[in-house]
Amino acid sequence: MLVVSLCRPHGRTNSSRAASDWTRHHHRRARGFTPRPPSACYITFLDLLTLDRDDYQLRRLHKALTRCAAFQQATTGEVLGNRRGYLDKLCNQPECFYCRTRWKEREAQKFTPAKSDVVRCMDELHVARAACRLTRPIPDFTLSVITINLRAYPLDAGPSEIVAAGQNCRKIVRDLTVAVGKNIAPGGIALLGHLECSPPKQAHEVEPYLIAARDPIGLYTVVHLHAWVVATVGPDRVRREFVQALEDRTPQPRRIRLDERHYETQSLEISVGEWLHYGVKHLHSITGDDCEDDVETLFGLTRWRKYLRGDGLRGTRISINLGKIGAVLGAFWNQHRESVFAAFDVLDADLLARMPERIRTEYQQWKWIADLTSVLGKKRSPVSYLMRSSYNNSCLTALAVLLGRMGVPAYATRFFPRRRTGIGFRPRAPPVMPC
Repeated sequence: MLVVSLCRPHGRTNSSRAASDWTRHHHRRARGFTPRPPSACYITFLDLLTLDRDDYQLRRLHKALTRCAAFQQATTGEVLGNRRGYLDKLCNQPECFYCRTRWKEREAQKFTPAKSDVVRCMDELHVARAACRLTRPIPDFTLSVITINLRAYPLDAGPSEIVAAGQNCRKIVRDLTVAVGKNIAPGGIALLGHLECSPPKQAHEVEPYLIAARDPIGLYTVVHLHAWVVATVGPDRVRREFVQALEDRTPQPRRIRLDERHYETQSLEISVGEWLHYGVKHLHSITGDDCEDDVETLFGLTRWRKYLRGDGLRGTRISINLGKIGAVLGAFWNQHRESVFAAFDVLDADLLARMPERIRTEYQQWKWIADLTSVLGKKRSPVSYLMRSSYNNSCLTALAVLLGRMGVPAYATRFFPRRRTGIGFRPRAPPVMPC
């Protein structure tokens, strides 16, 4: 018997069943979920995008932001559809008042060193030392936010000039990081951040080393880098290396700044997301720019921030050595494992519980070996063959290391082959004859 179903498949072929992406959780509509109204500065930002009718990129951005499903729901109370009957979806633009929060988690996930056990362990140790809960010395390590002023450009620059300025600043950052990495260690420094534009400044407010040709009556914006930096040396040396690579025999004060994260109120994951989110939300928020009454200045600043970032965040996002830093962190851990575990001995129970699980397991094995060594001392082991085991992170491996360090005596029978299941005994050696 053949049964033919005439039902239309669920999806885009049925306009009545096609749901918007912003209503992924269907219970939101059931409980009356309504986005909050946009702020006044965001409405001003939308109006600025329509001032130049000949600028296609600004008009394209305005259309995408106003057709966002969340924006329509917040302003009109309903979501419109296209000519085919499908409802509008989220615009997914980083400038959007509602979609920008999606970019926060995406940017935080790109900073892969923050997920490393070594980085998390060193961050907890530095937090404990800053809170005066750790007195022992710990290895130098850098996990900070760095801000570097790169160049100052006229605010009335055209779109092509803005794109060229962004490419020039990206080249400066990459060349600078490579020069610093050569002095620290190959691949020993990594960063992830965004290029940002400062509020308008007059010519006398801009440092002379940031601008080539100064216009006394012109307005300028300073393009700077705001990024997370990871290095296997201390923050003081990182800042010193960046300063030496940038100065070029010319003193340049107030150009580089290293900031610590807010460890009192935020965890590492939250701090990474918040700092990287600054590079997303500042590009449309015009509060604090000190030019609310000057429409022309606000339009120039809006155009700068749009053409600098390009589509999404491709123009402003900069990531360097995120893939190479993993091997360097492994070598750093092998070199400083003993000193880190020695600092663990004086930590409180709650601080030790915040360490990564793999680090805690390795510390317990190290502690077991240290305690057993203190009991046995330098007494010769009762086995005659070096123990060879493939059991990683186990007591058998720890015991093999311990017995291997204590030398090889003359008589014994136990052995451990490389295979996991091949544990056995060899023929017993002849007994020692009494003298």
